[in-house]
Amino acid sequence: MLTVTNTGGVSVATNIRCYEGVDEADMATIYVSLDAGESKDVPAVWYANSSGAKTLNCKVSIPSFFNSLADDLTSVAGTDSDAVSFKVAEDREDAPIILYSAIVIVIIIGTLIFTRVSTNKINALNESEELDDDEEVSDVPE
Repeated sequence: MLTVTNTGGVSVATNIRCYEGVDEADMATIYVSLDAGESKDVPAVWYANSSGAKTLNCKVSIPSFFNSLADDLTSVAGTDSDAVSFKVAEDREDAPIILYSAIVIVIIIGTLIFTRVSTNKINALNESEELDDDEEVSDVPE
């Protein structure tokens, strides 16, 4: 959760961008609207591609035509988070076996369904042909 506070005297609606060092962090841009003096906790999801302790620096996104007023509008330096420890997930040894087993089961079920439907169609065709043959035989005068 990010805690965002509007210390100004007017309401504001803005985007917040977060950075991991100089690079933009792997997370969505956060949109927040606050009344004067209001604070909100905003949910955020952050992903990292490598393990280790990392910090997040979040800043208000200021449109380029307000660059001359940036120092008056917000803290240009942003705010740093506490260090967060990331660990690369390890693959489980049995994961491929489970995946392959699921694929084989789906193929077997699909084959059984296809075979059963095909058999029913063939039986229906054979029955209709037998009925047609019986009708032809009964049409012959005795």
